[in-house]
Amino acid sequence: MREHVLRELNECDYQLWRPLRVWMHELAANGNLDVRLQLALGVTLLARNRSATAEAADLLSQWSGGLAAERFTAVS
Repeated sequence: MREHVLRELNECDYQLWRPLRVWMHELAANGNLDVRLQLALGVTLLARNRSATAEAADLLSQWSGGLAAERFTAVS
């Protein structure tokens, strides 16, 4: 189910992705451990889609230079 949702999200435009990215950054910085692990899994699944690889890489790049919680999410 998760993979299907991510495939559908990948078809959406900037109007959806902008607030979604803000929310994802908030979760990466402030979410509990389980939430951050699930977020990392979601980004990994997103990266499986060739057209979303750049989006996933951008998220991971930003998180890897962020707060400790964000860096943990990036390497999870």
